[in-house]
Amino acid sequence: MSPVQPQAEATLAPDTRFGRYRLVRCIGVGGMGAVYEAIHDDLEKRVAIKTLHPSMARDPEARARFLREGRAASRIRHPNVVEVFDVGQHEDTLFLVMEHLVGEDLAALLVRDGPLPVEQLVDLALPVIAAVATAHEEGVVHRDLKPENIFLAQTRNGAVQPKVLDFGISKVSGVPAAQRITGAASMVGTPLYMSPEQAQGRALDGRSDQYALGVILYECATGRVPYDAPDLYPLLHAIVQGQHASPRSLRADLPADFEAVIERAMACDADRRYDSLHGLGHALLPFASRTNRGLWRDVFGAAPTPLQQPAFVAPPVPVATRAAAPTLLPRVNEICRITRRLRKTSRLPAISLALLAAGLVAAAVLLPSRAPIVRASTRPNATTPAVVVAPAVVAVAPAVVALAPAVEAPVVAPVAIVARPRVVRSRAVVVRIDAGIAAPFRLCGGVPCP
Repeated sequence: MSPVQPQAEATLAPDTRFGRYRLVRCIGVGGMGAVYEAIHDDLEKRVAIKTLHPSMARDPEARARFLREGRAASRIRHPNVVEVFDVGQHEDTLFLVMEHLVGEDLAALLVRDGPLPVEQLVDLALPVIAAVATAHEEGVVHRDLKPENIFLAQTRNGAVQPKVLDFGISKVSGVPAAQRITGAASMVGTPLYMSPEQAQGRALDGRSDQYALGVILYECATGRVPYDAPDLYPLLHAIVQGQHASPRSLRADLPADFEAVIERAMACDADRRYDSLHGLGHALLPFASRTNRGLWRDVFGAAPTPLQQPAFVAPPVPVATRAAAPTLLPRVNEICRITRRLRKTSRLPAISLALLAAGLVAAAVLLPSRAPIVRASTRPNATTPAVVVAPAVVAVAPAVVALAPAVEAPVVAPVAIVARPRVVRSRAVVVRIDAGIAAPFRLCGGVPCP
């Protein structure tokens, strides 16, 4: 038989007071009660007050469910769960004080717009899945998820923030047996969104909420509920048997992978569904907008997305082999060996050896790299001044070494960065120091040696 709709009861008049709250207007009426817009006198804060119908308040089970909604919602701290501030009783009326929301529920959006684009649908579903997953972590199973209990609140900047409502028939773990409202064999919830185990009155866990979310995804994608029957028994039989049209048969442009996610969440066997709502969110993440993939990646874990492509790796660029720069070190080494032999065999004064070595260096620099070494035979007189080598240095003070007879110990000069060629002149030799030759050297018998 068709479910019996409860008779609408008289609503409370504006300006009715509930302690410090003053009612402004009625904004909705349901089977168990009504919702009013109200103002807190002292804070001037706009809130929503949900009341229980007087006829329902006489039922102990209805009163317990109403109060449990407040406890369950206040137990779940999540931005996508409606916040409950207070609970109380005014005369014979029980009431909950909740945050005031502006917008519409998901059912109204579907009536107005019909089937939703996949990206928009997933963007709305991910925060709802995250909110219900948080409820599961707190030991709360909603048991009545449906489009009417998903409110699309408008924020100040015009964005849409889904909010999960109505935990009135939720199952809360840790409640003593004496306070439980429904037994193991009772059936609660809205039949169109019931899981097979819920339709059979079996024990429920979070996978039952996952099934209801799968039905909501099906309806939002196709514009139709998967099971529909004029009477309750045929409807429950179809749910238990899992006999429904595939989403792509009703809307051909749906991605096959997206259809697979819906079908798995709606599997008749609870063990074939995702292990948790985090798995469902992870599977839906690739179909969200780029912004929401970034927002929910940390919650549901990174997943491959249609926009992700393998990273482009440029092929390695071959490095051309550079010829070694010409160096005078072999020539200078040879000059050093000649100088050491001259010192051992010659009896010339030290000043003469110094001038002779300087001449050999000049010849090594000026002549081609394979030219023979020219031995200097000119013997300078005693009045010939000593050659002073002063290379041009950048940011380093030049080391000026006077080649005098008294210099015998090796002297180490700093590394010189030669800026440009310099020419050092004396009466005996002209020494050219090429740019680009920069190496530590020492005096070896009056000749710079490497």
